[in-house]
Amino acid sequence: MGRAASRRAPPSPQPAVDFMVAEYLRCEADAAYFLRTYVQIEIKEDDGDGGTWGPFELWPAQEEVLRQLQGGDRLLLILKARQLGMTWLLLAFYLWKVLFRPGSAIGLWSKRLEEAIELLDRRVKGMHKRLPTWLQARDSEPDNKTAWELSNGSRFLAFTTSSGDSYTFTDALVDEADLCPDLGRMLNSVKPTIDGGGRMVLLSKVDKSSPQSIFKRLFREAEKGRGPWRHVFLPWTARPGRDAAWYEAQREHSLAQDETLDFLHENYPATPAEALSPTSQGKRLPGSGLLGVYEESDPLPSGKLPAALAAIDGLRVYRLPTPGRRYRIGADPAEGLPGAGSDDSGVTVVEELTGEQVASGLGRWEPEVVFPGVITALSTVYNDAPALIERNNHGHAVIGALKASGGVRLLCGPDERPGLTKSAASKALLWSSCWAEIQERRQARQGAAAEGEVALPPPLIRDAVVYSQLASLEAATCKAPKGEHDDGADAWGLAQYSRLLPDPQGRAREARTPEAMRRALSSFSR
Repeated sequence: MGRAASRRAPPSPQPAVDFMVAEYLRCEADAAYFLRTYVQIEIKEDDGDGGTWGPFELWPAQEEVLRQLQGGDRLLLILKARQLGMTWLLLAFYLWKVLFRPGSAIGLWSKRLEEAIELLDRRVKGMHKRLPTWLQARDSEPDNKTAWELSNGSRFLAFTTSSGDSYTFTDALVDEADLCPDLGRMLNSVKPTIDGGGRMVLLSKVDKSSPQSIFKRLFREAEKGRGPWRHVFLPWTARPGRDAAWYEAQREHSLAQDETLDFLHENYPATPAEALSPTSQGKRLPGSGLLGVYEESDPLPSGKLPAALAAIDGLRVYRLPTPGRRYRIGADPAEGLPGAGSDDSGVTVVEELTGEQVASGLGRWEPEVVFPGVITALSTVYNDAPALIERNNHGHAVIGALKASGGVRLLCGPDERPGLTKSAASKALLWSSCWAEIQERRQARQGAAAEGEVALPPPLIRDAVVYSQLASLEAATCKAPKGEHDDGADAWGLAQYSRLLPDPQGRAREARTPEAMRRALSSFSR
């Protein structure tokens, strides 16, 4: 791996005292030197089952993470591909801490107790016993498989994520955090014990079966620079030796398994979006297909919004209206009551010609006054945009209020009544139409990129929550999985579907030709 020359082997059989003192001080000052020179880990071939112990030759990605571990970040999320040696790196770094920073208290968490024991009893102690005897901990106290007490006051403790809240730690590691069902409870109970200056790392590849997990939500927030956590993403290329041919073999294996790229994106993602996308199997709009039309964007700051939009809590605006362009609104009303038992109302605004999502919102907006006010404000700002509203229980109240005010042009469904009733047939037609548009736009963007065009056809999705909800819709029901939400997805679908409907004032839709698309693109300030 390119670093064998940097390893210094002490004289054999008995190093001189001055050599041991100099090496001890150098290791104490430089964790990377300690790891490269004296630590051994179990080395496996890429995706191999077995391995042998050998020198820890740090890869560039591992060196970068090690620098971050020694930096000032106290809460670190590491999202990674498989077989990048990150667990070994973290455990080796913590071994350095307990040896050279007396009094360190390291907590190790995993989903199951046997996995937590494996971290401590096999890996940490395995590295320790392979150190030169003059670097090993002296006079360690009697230990067991879940606790290791050292005479210098340092210690390791191993737990499942359902325990460990009665201790105080200088460092905490949750291995495979996205696979731990008790992660939320663990964070609530353990994080306060390190808030006095300790550090916590959540390390994991993704679990595709849980698209709204705590780990994923924290990572998304960290990507946007929100919250106390800092994030690191390590793609499949972070391991030396992996090339395009290797990746193509993994892609073919993934498609052979279930005709999706779920296995590839779960185990060997190239981007955070691939890693965080929900599973495609059994979904109405496969996440791997949506990636081609999804481009997450930061919303405009409230200071740049018209007052009518800045006042709407839960609204995210990605692009203000362009004079002369037309827009469409999709709205999915809910009860709007506070508390965990009530759903959000959802709203999306799209540009009529391109379908670009320019605004999106979710909120507990009650349906008789507040949500009609939200829709009216959006319609007014976006050039008198008409709205297609789901005609559910609460949709009747929204439609009635908008009819009474007369401030918004209401689009009709196939029954020629304002709003759209979601039946099995209408849902199938809506989502089939959306999927056809997604496929067309994905091909257009891929073709433009392949030809080196600077201005690509715009994405259909900019909101991360909407993307996640869309990718989670079940194929059989076109609804979110049990316990999850689809209000944002439904609002987006209604907005896109409304682009295929006749204009309420009989105006012809602008031809969706490449030339018209280019004209629309040229009018945007990008």
